[in-house]
Amino acid sequence: MILNKLTDLYNQWGDDNKLSPLGSADEELFRDDIDHKQYNWLKNFIEVWEHAEEVEDFIDQYEKERKERND
Repeated sequence: MILNKLTDLYNQWGDDNKLSPLGSADEELFRDDIDHKQYNWLKNFIEVWEHAEEVEDFIDQYEKERKERND
């Protein structure tokens, strides 16, 4: 859901910045061919990804509990 959209965004950013193929965003921070702006974009992306994981976990847990109540 959210993570799929972020994955698409990340891959498009990599293509736009001629950095493809990309590894994980935290691995990409160690590339020596990225500039300061790209580095900052990656740092921000990692933060957004972590929050999105929390949201998806929350949704999954809610749906699981809801299903258990209705069974």
